[in-house]
Amino acid sequence: MLHDVNLLPWREEKRAQYRQRFVQLVILGVLIAVGIQWGLVGIYSKSKTIKVLG
Repeated sequence: MLHDVNLLPWREEKRAQYRQRFVQLVILGVLIAVGIQWGLVGIYSKSKTIKVLG
């Protein structure tokens, strides 16, 4: 009769920290990517407006 006893709870804490850090980095990466794309679209649209007007 074996019992499932976690003698090292710090491992679970480390996993939770790594998971949280991973999620934070993924969210940061997505925000940076969206920001870059939004900036590039803004630059592209401004250049098209200048060409049309000028």
